[in-house]
Amino acid sequence: MAFAARNSIYIRNLSPQVSEQVLRETFGQCDAIERVLFRSYQGRTAEFFAQVDFATSKGVLEAHQLSGTKVMGQAVEISVMDPGSKDMARKMWNVQRPWETVPEDQEEEAATNTEPQGVQAEYFSIQDLPARVVVEKLVAMTLSYWEKWNMVWLAANFYIHFGWEISLLNFFDYAEWKGGFKSWNPFCQAFFSYGDYDRRYKLKPPADYHGTKASIDKVVLAVEVPAGIIDGALCCMWLKGILDNAWYRYPVQLVVSALHAFGTVVFWSDELVPGWMNWMRGKGWKWTHTDGPKSIHWWWAFIGSNLVWVVVPMMYAKSAIDVIKPAMQAALKN
Repeated sequence: MAFAARNSIYIRNLSPQVSEQVLRETFGQCDAIERVLFRSYQGRTAEFFAQVDFATSKGVLEAHQLSGTKVMGQAVEISVMDPGSKDMARKMWNVQRPWETVPEDQEEEAATNTEPQGVQAEYFSIQDLPARVVVEKLVAMTLSYWEKWNMVWLAANFYIHFGWEISLLNFFDYAEWKGGFKSWNPFCQAFFSYGDYDRRYKLKPPADYHGTKASIDKVVLAVEVPAGIIDGALCCMWLKGILDNAWYRYPVQLVVSALHAFGTVVFWSDELVPGWMNWMRGKGWKWTHTDGPKSIHWWWAFIGSNLVWVVVPMMYAKSAIDVIKPAMQAALKN
């Protein structure tokens, strides 16, 4: 049950292992503890707070002097103001100068000069807290504008890696199936349609590997299947890093973005390198599996749709480097 008291302190940077008994022992020397309540803020990072109510303002003043005390290994921050509450400055004034009223100009400042409202929540008994943690974790997550776009990019990655690429483990001979592939199979339909512009996805005749037929070129399989496994797993880590605001968020973002760009260049090179070799030997540029730049489909299918996997990853790689750079430079100086 939530409860608010006049004579309260609010404790931040609290270990989630701290119990009511631990706090009662910590503030046992203070005057008349009445109640200990807890709350959890599950936003970008998990934070745990406590509210300790005293019978008198003397207990509040005594407890406030203990700010910085280590409780279960963490130096706690103690305030007479509820984090995020608009009356926090007024509470501080009333405790420090109980004989005065808050001037109007400073009362207005007190109402606006506060910590972000995102950390304000109700306090509960230790028995009720676990259920509140689950609820808050589900509803309190907030993302910035660009992080929401990051979610869109990751959704595209999950489709490509866990759908298109991983499906090649089984669909590599889709055009050779007896009776053909099902019309509702989106990946086989995509390979078949895309194969009109990049024939590596619709080999006619099929490749033969010791008697096993394949409708997909082996270089495509060699590039895309490992990408589906490795890049897909890294994208999961990237998503978790964003949601948890974890230390590995930007390193993973940098690595997976570099792999996206590298895989795309290898994919292009399989078509470009044979043409280059012929041109270098005076035989003219030969296109193997596409119709080359004379076809409008070459520009959007072979170049355009794959260029996305170079341009966007390089933007994310740069953003990761911008975040990591200060820490790396500081480490070099040390």
